[in-house]
Amino acid sequence: ISMVLLILLVFGLMMLWPIFSTQMSLSQSTRQITRTIEITGDASDLDHMVEQLAGAQPDSIEIQTEWLDESEKTIQLKTPFTVKAVKEIPITIARPIWGDPIVFHVTLHSSAEGISEVYHK
Repeated sequence: ISMVLLILLVFGLMMLWPIFSTQMSLSQSTRQITRTIEITGDASDLDHMVEQLAGAQPDSIEIQTEWLDESEKTIQLKTPFTVKAVKEIPITIARPIWGDPIVFHVTLHSSAEGISEVYHK
């Protein structure tokens, strides 16, 4: 009985590992984007920032702040902002010989706060 419980525990951990690793990667990506915006005071080139990420690429990114110029997406010095990222990952439970695999989708959220370090004249 203890061997069966051990096997079930290992199987459960193997099923949950993609969720944990993707969440860590998404959090790191969100922090990288936040730091880039802090240093530049500019969020206009968000697509380029996402392409440069080494970790998980979010499905959607939202920036909440008081924009200096909303059309150019610039943030004035000492203005706080929040970057929120969302990613959905599929987890396959079983792959039967006939029929479609049994999959459920897990939505992961990450957010990071920052303060602009750039003064725009």
